[in-house]
Amino acid sequence: RSPALEEKYERILKIKDEVYKAIETKRAEKIIASSTEAAVALTAPDDWLRDITAAELETFLIVSQVTLHSGGLQAEVSKAAGAKCVRCWRFFASLNADNLCPRCAQAVEQAEGRHV
Repeated sequence: RSPALEEKYERILKIKDEVYKAIETKRAEKIIASSTEAAVALTAPDDWLRDITAAELETFLIVSQVTLHSGGLQAEVSKAAGAKCVRCWRFFASLNADNLCPRCAQAVEQAEGRHV
């Protein structure tokens, strides 16, 4: 067992709980319909943010955008800006001609390359 890893995992779960409470509030207010429509402004202690990136949190929390700020634990949710990727349903500033985000476009390219 790694106490440091357990502590990191506990922090991530606390972040998830805080973010999901904020998402549910916005869903009840009909601001967003799902977590993929969410842009999250996450405030957390510096030592909590040291080992995780905004991109990792976007994937873990299944949200479109995360911005990180230093302070006490708090999450503010708004509707994500941009266009919706037809594959992952997350919102991005720009998509390719097939309405895919860069990550999904790469995955589709790789999948098609294996089948040719």
